[in-house]
Amino acid sequence: MFGGNGIGIQPVIFKESSTKVDGIKFEYHIDGNRVQFHLWANPKFPDETAEKLSLGLKHFPQETIVVDFVPEVDSWYVEVNSLAVSPTDSLVESIIKKIARVVNKDG
Repeated sequence: MFGGNGIGIQPVIFKESSTKVDGIKFEYHIDGNRVQFHLWANPKFPDETAEKLSLGLKHFPQETIVVDFVPEVDSWYVEVNSLAVSPTDSLVESIIKKIARVVNKDG
């Protein structure tokens, strides 16, 4: 099958953010012109997490962001698509800092 070659699947490696966000541990993966985030409770998610994440991402067009709770693993998945520039670790950390300002504001 497949000409005798196996299907090569590369693991997706998420990097832990150095930015501290109250109640959330951020991990991210840069993929082309999009950034994928996996968020874990630390120790528990803040109230109104979805609203706060969306507010922290308000500077991006609504159609380019995804904010979803993943109940199977009790975590959040966030994605920012179609960035005008190639994302770097520095750019990703600045995005997380914008979210942190919203989340940390209420304590």
